[in-house]
Amino acid sequence: MNTKSEIKTLDTSATLFNFLQALDFADRAETTRFNETEKALGLLKLLRGQYSTLQHGNAKAKPKAGELPNSIYVPVIQSLYDAKQKIALNESKEFTLRFDSYRDFQVKSLKFYIETGELFNRKKETLQERALIAIDKLEKKLAAEKAKLDKAKQDAEKAKVKADKAATDKAATTAKVEVIINDVLEVFDTNPSGADAIKEELQETITAAEFLQKHAIETDKTAQTEKVQAEKAQAVAEKSVDTVAKQLEKAKAKLSAPKAESKPDLSNVEFSRDCRAEMTDVLNTLVNDYSDVELLCLASLINKRFK
Repeated sequence: MNTKSEIKTLDTSATLFNFLQALDFADRAETTRFNETEKALGLLKLLRGQYSTLQHGNAKAKPKAGELPNSIYVPVIQSLYDAKQKIALNESKEFTLRFDSYRDFQVKSLKFYIETGELFNRKKETLQERALIAIDKLEKKLAAEKAKLDKAKQDAEKAKVKADKAATDKAATTAKVEVIINDVLEVFDTNPSGADAIKEELQETITAAEFLQKHAIETDKTAQTEKVQAEKAQAVAEKSVDTVAKQLEKAKAKLSAPKAESKPDLSNVEFSRDCRAEMTDVLNTLVNDYSDVELLCLASLINKRFK
């Protein structure tokens, strides 16, 4: 086996190992997620035994009967946020999740959990949290791009005013110069001897007038160029705002889009006692109502669903 072939074999082996290991980690994580979700369902049942909704986050009065006090859930959410921030700091990772976004999301979710008894999949919740971070970044970026666009519009408007004034000044100066030159030429035509006596003065008058005209033309040219550049800068800023706005819209749509759920490894799932008891009652009812063949068919369908 040559060296190149050996290297290729090693690379393939490493790639294959990492691939299979990643799948193994994913399977274990999925099973852990499922077990923790079962645990959460049991804890949610305890909470729902005491509370049926949340007290409004800004309420100052004593909570009504059945309301989970904001004096309890707000500090808990703050503690969870602080823990996330501390972990990111210890691992030297960037932490951009805003507390108000995290708090609002947690309050909304908690209200849903307690009022309905249904539990979002933790995997989906994690994805939603990441989406919140992405949305926060895009919102900040969009605000910055809009500020740039506002400045570009102001600069373009100033450049337009300046260009319009330069064009007006050029036209007025050109007209004035033409009058001066015509007056000088008329002196030469009507009074040659007198004009000859002040020839140098008349020539200086023409030179000064031509200089003014040349300066006005150059000023106008510069102003028109700056106007075009300012308009291009505005167009670029508008395009940037549009691009970021579309990215933000897409991120928000992704946040609310349903996520496909993967199946847990049933051989390692740990069901809660309440779940087992409830499903045992369901099974006993089915045994009484359906034949063995029908129950086997149902078992086969359930097995296929979770494979």
